[in-house]
Amino acid sequence: MIAKSAQDLFYPQIFRQIRLKPDESTTGKTFAIRKCLTFPDKGEIKKALTTLSTNNYDLLRNSIPKNFHSTSVIQFPIMLKYYFIGITASDSFQLSLHFKQEDIHLLEAICHQAAVALEKSSLYREKEKTVRKLSHSIAIHRSLANLVLQGEGLQSIITYIHQTIGQHTLLFDKLGELIASAYDSSFSNETLNFIKQQAKLIIESLEACTVCSGI
Repeated sequence: MIAKSAQDLFYPQIFRQIRLKPDESTTGKTFAIRKCLTFPDKGEIKKALTTLSTNNYDLLRNSIPKNFHSTSVIQFPIMLKYYFIGITASDSFQLSLHFKQEDIHLLEAICHQAAVALEKSSLYREKEKTVRKLSHSIAIHRSLANLVLQGEGLQSIITYIHQTIGQHTLLFDKLGELIASAYDSSFSNETLNFIKQQAKLIIESLEACTVCSGI
């Protein structure tokens, strides 16, 4: 687990370097049981911190100003249905301020809303990605159609495909003869001859399978 954000007293650039395993520190323990956990005093917090690896402990110590120490901690898992998404953690640095039951209820409500927001955000990104792919496909289809309507031949179409996908593109007829191609300067004659031989072998094998199926 890694910290996505840290507010107020932490040095975020250091804090985000921490990598926690399940059951490590307060956050790891919350992750392990998937329930709200409270650490009401320094003793409970210190006990939980003993599970930190040496590297994580040093990072945590350097991410908090020396004059500040957590006096109580409350953490709540963010769950989407039955899937674990993350954890919210709140620390008190004043002995006079302790988390109460109403704080737990408030944090629970916030986590539920955060889970819903994250789900909607994920769905929106997926939808946006699908729309971009569809738009790209439509643009390619339109460009190919325009080439045909303009009377361009196979070579123009193959060249367009090569430029669009950025890959060497070769078109063979049913006899294995190369009828159109588009490739860059790194494509050697040896490679071209090898591909021609492989294309003929593939076509011959496909014809043999067709004959066998007809029998």
